[in-house]
Amino acid sequence: MAGRAEGLKTRRAAAPAKPGAATLEAKPDIKTDIKPKTKPNAKPDTKIEPATATAEPKMTVRAVERALLILSIVARSMRPIGLSEIARSAELDKATVLRLLTTLEADGFVSRNQDGRSYTLGARFIQLLGAWHVDIRRMARLHMERLSRVTGETVGLIEARGTEAVRVEGIASSHELGMSASVGRSAPMYAGAGGKSIMAHLPKAEIDRIIEVTELRPVTPDTITVRETLMEELEQVRKQGFAHSIGENVVGAASVAAPVFNAGGYPVAAITVSGPQIRLKKARLLQIAPLVREAAMALSQELGYGPSSPESP
Repeated sequence: MAGRAEGLKTRRAAAPAKPGAATLEAKPDIKTDIKPKTKPNAKPDTKIEPATATAEPKMTVRAVERALLILSIVARSMRPIGLSEIARSAELDKATVLRLLTTLEADGFVSRNQDGRSYTLGARFIQLLGAWHVDIRRMARLHMERLSRVTGETVGLIEARGTEAVRVEGIASSHELGMSASVGRSAPMYAGAGGKSIMAHLPKAEIDRIIEVTELRPVTPDTITVRETLMEELEQVRKQGFAHSIGENVVGAASVAAPVFNAGGYPVAAITVSGPQIRLKKARLLQIAPLVREAAMALSQELGYGPSSPESP
């Protein structure tokens, strides 16, 4: 009996202990369950604000994309372009376009015309193109060397500096009689193949400014000095993708050139092949022209120009 009672006692003692133990174990379990749920839930809650804040940069990026689109539209326009036309091309409302144009104008990327209602590219935009100078020279060198090997003539890289076309890189002819390849040589934009190939793709306001400032003063007897003739020539350059010149800049010299575009479709340079007129007659210039155009396009593509780039004006 004692053993039995003892056994019962043990069972009775054990029985209450079991629920008690379960209760004691359950309480900590509940607490530990609650704590992890509370903390992880609290942390994501605090992270919601940063996640919401990241939506702001997306809006900013969209605004930048719109501003760049507007800048591209202005850049490829052949004349000063008005607010309504920009809004239609960009498929944006006028209020948004005006706000972005005001910002671009304040920073010098676009300039408002004298009529106060139309826009052209600003000085800041042109200045930024100069920052590409060193890179373009380095990148152009390979294409220029190939042209030099194939043609045997002087090959140059031309950039626009105000109303002047300036040679910034050159490779001398392999012939005893050839054109100079000296860097720094300049000529009016309208006199010579290099300048004309760039000028043809500038916005009309820029073309008008060059004509107004230079008055198309003759450099040689063969320089184009009549506005209408020059405009017809530039139109032809746009259509065929290259320009050629015989005696327009240097008596007895001939050249052919093609424009180099950046990612925005703006003409930043030109590649030229030049030589004595006795060797580079018109037929030979037209034969070389596709090679020059191909080299200029290859360089343009390296600078980011492609199918998605805005068309040049």
